[in-house]
Amino acid sequence: MKKQALAIALASVVGTFAAGAALAAPPPAPNPGPWTNPSLFNSERSGICLIESALSIVAANVAHFGCAQAKGSYYLNVGVDEAGKGSAELDGVVLTNTLGPRVIGKGQKCSVIQDPKYGMLFTPKTGAKVEGYAGFHVWNYTNTIFLDLAPGFQLAGVWYDEHSIKDFYKPVTKSCDSKSGGYCTPPTTEDYGLEVITKMTYPREKWWQTSSYTREDGTWDGGKVLITKKRVAPALSCTISLDLDGYNVSNEFYYTGAITVL
Repeated sequence: MKKQALAIALASVVGTFAAGAALAAPPPAPNPGPWTNPSLFNSERSGICLIESALSIVAANVAHFGCAQAKGSYYLNVGVDEAGKGSAELDGVVLTNTLGPRVIGKGQKCSVIQDPKYGMLFTPKTGAKVEGYAGFHVWNYTNTIFLDLAPGFQLAGVWYDEHSIKDFYKPVTKSCDSKSGGYCTPPTTEDYGLEVITKMTYPREKWWQTSSYTREDGTWDGGKVLITKKRVAPALSCTISLDLDGYNVSNEFYYTGAITVL
């Protein structure tokens, strides 16, 4: 069902692009082989919400200035406590989140809002003021479908929106470490999905995204978050890459690094 949900969403979004817009062929869906549903802490779900919000702002920055002018690294720091309460700092933009209750059989919602006192991106060098960001994120109960929506925020005085849908899964591999025999579940969750940025309510850019979240658990090295977004419409080469290091042990989530436009 989750693959069907993603396919329907992708088809509907592609249909919204105006005639004559350049569209690149989508990459093939990943084949994770044996997989299981992710098991996520509240802090991890909240941390992912904050990360996705930060990525949305950078994607809007690319839509506004163009990939060439927006190129560079944007500092990102994310911290969430056991209860799922936390914040993120993206350059000079500060975001805070609220995690709702996990409803049995349905899922969980979280909202991310911008601290109005802090709203400046430092890349491009001319700077870009972000105002009124609010993101609304929803997980299904099995942590396999993630939706998010930022229904209107200003970047450099222009209104942008963001919409995305993603599949999450936890791959199961033959051997996680040198001592493991048979199947085991590594502490890594992956995802695959689509994001659309709209400008003044009209579709502007479409991005495919793949992500990998590796949990530090005392056996593997420290935690790692890697995300790659590739723009496929308009079909002009542009990549957004996120690379964070940190930990999410004892139900906490603290990561730092950068989002880079390539």
